[in-house]
Amino acid sequence: MEQENELGVKPIKKLLWKLAVPAITAQIVNVLYNVVDRIYIGHIPEVGKLALTGVGVCMPLIMLISAFAMLAGMGGAPRASIMLGRNDAEEAERILGNCAALLILVAVTLTVLFQLFAKPFLLTFGASRNTIGFAMDYIRIYACGTIFVQLTLGLNAFITAQGFAKISMKTTLIGAVTNISLDPIFIFVLGMGVKGAALATVLSQALSATWVLTFLLLALVLALGLAAFNYVTDPFAAFGDRFLNWFSYDETNNPRVAKLSYLEQHHGEYDSYILGCSSTSSFPVDGFNELYDASFYNLIMYGADMRDCEKIADYLIGHYEVKNLVLNV
Repeated sequence: MEQENELGVKPIKKLLWKLAVPAITAQIVNVLYNVVDRIYIGHIPEVGKLALTGVGVCMPLIMLISAFAMLAGMGGAPRASIMLGRNDAEEAERILGNCAALLILVAVTLTVLFQLFAKPFLLTFGASRNTIGFAMDYIRIYACGTIFVQLTLGLNAFITAQGFAKISMKTTLIGAVTNISLDPIFIFVLGMGVKGAALATVLSQALSATWVLTFLLLALVLALGLAAFNYVTDPFAAFGDRFLNWFSYDETNNPRVAKLSYLEQHHGEYDSYILGCSSTSSFPVDGFNELYDASFYNLIMYGADMRDCEKIADYLIGHYEVKNLVLNV
């Protein structure tokens, strides 16, 4: 809970350092592992220079794949963050869902496009007769992992936008460490050359995508579990009236829960109710009992507004015999 709310309450300078340092670290690691990847390719026996040139020709296509991921991620994540700041979780979830669908659609489209037209693209970007074979070997395998690149880069932005910068950084670290570890095995030990480098990259991106999806899905499962728990145990919606608004729970709701739980067991002793905010505690219950010839129960709710009173009133009227109802807002 604290992680979700701190973006709106903690000092900006402290938040800036907390979010910036992991983001910068992730970018540095990303650059380093790309350099190491190229070093491995350049050391392939006999054909290292040509292989490195061939992979270099693939960079425009690789950047295009990354650009589409950023289009959805960097475009959607800030909007989702704004919605969360407005406590509009439903709209934030809709944005996340739309971006995820867009990423999958783009991934499928680019995969098919590059599998069918990789050669003319590479020749356009400068591949020669000597390097086109290496470039084709690399991009065709890399293109098969487009879905992982899209999900990793696109959805990782949503993790950062929620304030989980360290989790986002680990996404890059997982991919980098995996790629650096697999490169020498596939390239040299298994003798796969450029194909091995591409396969290592795809597998590392798949692992990063799994990490991102696990985190997001785990958060969703937790949210649904808590929401379901509240839905079953909290029929009067003291924790929030919308199914997925479990995070709106506030400590000031505790007295409401206690009073309503007490009323469930002792409602036969009362036929009238007083609803309102903290000032309601000063209302003379005995005086109301005498004036209205009734038995009042004071349902004081700290921080209550008209909406809170309306919801509790509906609950009381729907469940008990109500003779009198006094509202103080």
